[in-house]
Amino acid sequence: MDETTDNVKTIVGKDLSGYIKKSRLESLLEELFGKKIDVSMSNDRYWFYAPPPTPTQISRLPIYNKITPFDPILNYSHIDSRVLNNTMMFTLSETDRRAGEKDVFDRWWQYPSNIVLEPSIVNLQSYSDRMSDARPTLFCGSSLETEVEIIDVRASSEGSRAFKAEFCTSEDVEQYISQTATPTTRIISLHCQNSLEPLKITEECLNKVLSFHHVGIEFLDLLFAFGGKPRESEAGLGGLTSFTADMSYLLVYVEESRGKEKVSWPIRQTAVFRRFAPDTPEENLWIFIHPMPNSVLKGKVEDAITHGTQFRNCTSVPQLHSLAISSYIENSRWYLKALSEEFEDIADIALTLEFSRPEDYTEAFKTLAKLQYLQERILPSHTRFNTTASIVSGLQELNSSFHDQGFLETAAFIALDNSFKSYISKYRGHVASIDLLKSRVQGVLNQLTVALTLKNQATSVDINHNMLLLTHDTVDDSATVKVVTLVTLLYLPASFVASLLGMNLFAFQGPNGNGFQISSRFWIFVALTVPLTVLTVGSWFYIAYKRKRNKAIKQRSQQKGWPGLEV
Repeated sequence: MDETTDNVKTIVGKDLSGYIKKSRLESLLEELFGKKIDVSMSNDRYWFYAPPPTPTQISRLPIYNKITPFDPILNYSHIDSRVLNNTMMFTLSETDRRAGEKDVFDRWWQYPSNIVLEPSIVNLQSYSDRMSDARPTLFCGSSLETEVEIIDVRASSEGSRAFKAEFCTSEDVEQYISQTATPTTRIISLHCQNSLEPLKITEECLNKVLSFHHVGIEFLDLLFAFGGKPRESEAGLGGLTSFTADMSYLLVYVEESRGKEKVSWPIRQTAVFRRFAPDTPEENLWIFIHPMPNSVLKGKVEDAITHGTQFRNCTSVPQLHSLAISSYIENSRWYLKALSEEFEDIADIALTLEFSRPEDYTEAFKTLAKLQYLQERILPSHTRFNTTASIVSGLQELNSSFHDQGFLETAAFIALDNSFKSYISKYRGHVASIDLLKSRVQGVLNQLTVALTLKNQATSVDINHNMLLLTHDTVDDSATVKVVTLVTLLYLPASFVASLLGMNLFAFQGPNGNGFQISSRFWIFVALTVPLTVLTVGSWFYIAYKRKRNKAIKQRSQQKGWPGLEV
């Protein structure tokens, strides 16, 4: 917190900064606080100083719900109406309405326990707790915010035909599913407005859809990945899960986003659920969760189903899987190229720094921060590429299984198998490339760290050398002071005695006008001065000797590990 102005330093993390422009954020803040707020950017993170927002201001600028206040003392107390609506969605007041509903949705309010055949093998309480925690960020709060697309493929005398329907309310989705005849294949597409926003479907509606189609609990593992940017902690999750008829996986990939000032590569994800039941065609089901309304895969699926006859056959299972993989696999190559170019730019600076120059020494710390941020983006990519490669390997095995069971023609099997082999080869190449880039970044990072350490050590050596010279000068000065002190001690007793006895021992003019005369009792002066001088100097030597002896004993005791003697 800025103590002079009571402003709070607020940080907009890299997960959010890619979704709002700096100029737009400044204009929103100016509108919110009534004055210009300067926004700075460092390592893809916005930060600014502004007064602590009130709940009213927070509601006017929803991004405040996700940005991180730098001051740990702050605690914004506010209520998000969307969270409140979701929390109050299933209250006791709805009991009568539930009781009157048709059984077509199979006790949807109990999902997923209503579709689990053996509760002992699933920790339903854990899923329930996680759903309660994730509810505010997973689902929209109003039926009017719903955006769901359903494509039904139906068999007819003229062949398979595809019918596409878009729904803007939850009630329309529920009515369509419950009252429309089950098609040969159904494709349900859900999406978020962007990677940070909830799904455009209410929890009630989704539970009804999943209950109606008896979608297994493994779908929730994919669902919990949404409601925010993909996290590094989940980089290894989302692998292919395959049962007798159901399979699901999470594709995590990068996608190029071109802005006016620069090109960014945000991490996005798409969930895929597939049920293949050749013996009961009415149970064939696809569910896609897209990160945005106009995703590449969503457009390709629509084109393939509505315009391509080869995808309308319920036995053509792996084709859409191949379509999903091919939609984003090429992005990885150009993402690695962008990371490599960024590394080369940083390495050119890091490898040409002259630490003897103060400005280069300062630049080294900035370069070190850039390398560490680059490393943060590289490390999760290795795991994500391996996870996607394992998904493709699993799909390849399923492809072989479908062919062996007669569900896939040989020509289609060979074409898909070759495609999957190509995908696996590319992802293995990406893994090798990311490993090499990771090693190079670590090498330059180590070199820069060592150089900074050596520079700091050299600076410390210079300081120690200067301190040594200063110590020598101090010792010389001490020796001089010691000599002056000794000489002073020699003269001090005589001066003291002379002052004591006054000038009665000497006469510069005798009683008869004679010249200079010395008193016959001058020996008293000598008798007092000499012993007093010897006593003073001797005491000084004795005290110095005693101090030196105690110091030597203390040093020996420290070397032997015992406290020593007190003298």
